[in-house]
Amino acid sequence: KSSLDEYKNGSNVQKFNKMSDESDLKALGEFFKERRQERWENFIQNYVPKLEAKNIEFEIEEGVKIIINNNGEKIDFFPKKNRILFRKSNQWKNNGISEIEKILK
Repeated sequence: KSSLDEYKNGSNVQKFNKMSDESDLKALGEFFKERRQERWENFIQNYVPKLEAKNIEFEIEEGVKIIINNNGEKIDFFPKKNRILFRKSNQWKNNGISEIEKILK
């Protein structure tokens, strides 16, 4: 199966089917764009208040990247891609939200 078929048959079928009148690749591109925007909005609504409540320093850059200062270590979080970069070790990790949740504990 191609990744396009997996997305057509996945949990987001309704969103994908709304775009079915367009070409498949264009529809897939729009689907990914929409998912990235949802991730960004989810982070702003749910995680920014938690960071503020824990008095963790952070700054939002260009609507794309969040720089978090966690005990002196700078971390770059990219909500749209859900990736995180630990600058000190120069280590990238996928599923950045789970890493943010570890910081918030």
